[in-house]
Amino acid sequence: MIAPIVYLSTPSETATYQLAPVGTIRAYDHPDLGYQLLRMVKADSEILINEVAGFTLGSSVNVAKSTGAQVNANLIAGVAVATIAASSYGWVVCAGQCYADLQATAGNRSTLSTGSTAGRVNDIAVSGFEHCIIGTLVDNTGEDGVAWASTNAGTRKVIMRLHSLL
Repeated sequence: MIAPIVYLSTPSETATYQLAPVGTIRAYDHPDLGYQLLRMVKADSEILINEVAGFTLGSSVNVAKSTGAQVNANLIAGVAVATIAASSYGWVVCAGQCYADLQATAGNRSTLSTGSTAGRVNDIAVSGFEHCIIGTLVDNTGEDGVAWASTNAGTRKVIMRLHSLL
């Protein structure tokens, strides 16, 4: 029998000590985005809230802000739910809906991969990049109800549905 996944009460908590063993998966019921699975990670460098975190070279637990467009999806840990300082521990969403920073204009239901700007997601043509897709854009409208535009890069979060990064 597989044990149930433990629910997390404060996913925004970060610390210089392990809040749970690195790699631990916890469930969280976000009041606006619904059911999410989160992974405990250790940041080698600062990762801002809503940025994509990728595993660092040779590690399956340490992460850094994703760098490079179309990074292979199995190298992505998730999207930060709070800013995680360098050498600190925090949670990243690895399945479910989450907020993310979009690099450039993209339509709803667009497939998303890592963008060429570190930590951001970007619209991607599926053909030839299937292995790089990490999610789908659910809502490209900002909190003010206005559609996202490229001038909003880094200033407006969008809602994406992560494909499972477990």
